[in-house]
Formats: sequence, C-alpha cells, structure tokens
Amino acid sequence: MELRRQLGDDRCLVEPLIDNAWLDLARGSGEAARRGFEDCLALARHVGDQFNVAEALAGLSAQAALNGEHIEAARLAGASTELHERIGAPPWASVTAIQERALSEARLVLGVEAFAALVAEGRRARTGESTGRFRRVATQLAANAASPR
Repeated sequence: MELRRQLGDDRCLVEPLIDNAWLDLARGSGEAARRGFEDCLALARHVGDQFNVAEALAGLSAQAALNGEHIEAARLAGASTELHERIGAPPWASVTAIQERALSEARLVLGVEAFAALVAEGRRARTGESTGRFRRVATQLAANAASPR
C-alpha cells in the first residue's frame, strides 16, 4: 500500500483501505477502523468509486453503532443502502453481516419504527450530506473513544 501511495495510484488504494478498515473493526480496533473508513470514504469520493463510498458509509454505520451512536448509525446505514441501490451494486455479504450485527443494538435501543425512520432519513440524504454529517460524528466518536469510562 505504501508503494501505491508513493506512486500516486489513488484508485488502487481504495480496496486495501476498505479491507483494512473492516479488519480493524473485526479486531475491535474501533479508532483505527474509523480512521480507515474515513480515509477510504475521502479517497473513494476523490476517484469516483461509488461502490466503496457506500461500503465506507456502511463501515462508519457499524462503527457508530458499536460506539453507541445509534441515531447516526441508522442514518449512515440508510445512506449506504441508498447508494448501493442507486448504483445497482449490492454490498458484499460479509459487510452486510458485520453491519447487521453491529446495528442490532441500535434497533433495540431506538425501537424498530424509529430506527426505520432514521434509515429512511439517511436514504434521502445526498452522499455529500452523509459525508459532512459523518465528519461531525467522526469527531464525536473520536472524543468518546478517548474519554475514560
């Protein structure tokens, strides 16, 4: 990955970034996963890779849910789903399984109806709005992760 960065091969960096972010999430390295999803989101948008924009939003949704940011998790899940449907490319089954597992608590905490309404809100948001909203959430998630509990 470092060689690709040195050569300026931005398009080929997107896949390793998203893969590493999902691995970090699976390992329980929330802050590293968040940074990875954020980097992937920015780079995927830069190179026009809408599939991985959607995958990064799904990852951010899962990370937000795991951090107890249930409202933003639902909205980001909606944005990810909408983008996948718009481009006609379903998410990877493994991504869906990880995201659904992470979102299960958000559904319980928020209630099924409220969760569905927030997902619908996320589906209506343009990708840029979701990205802007994520940046605010990412700052909040980083602060929560750094705070002693």
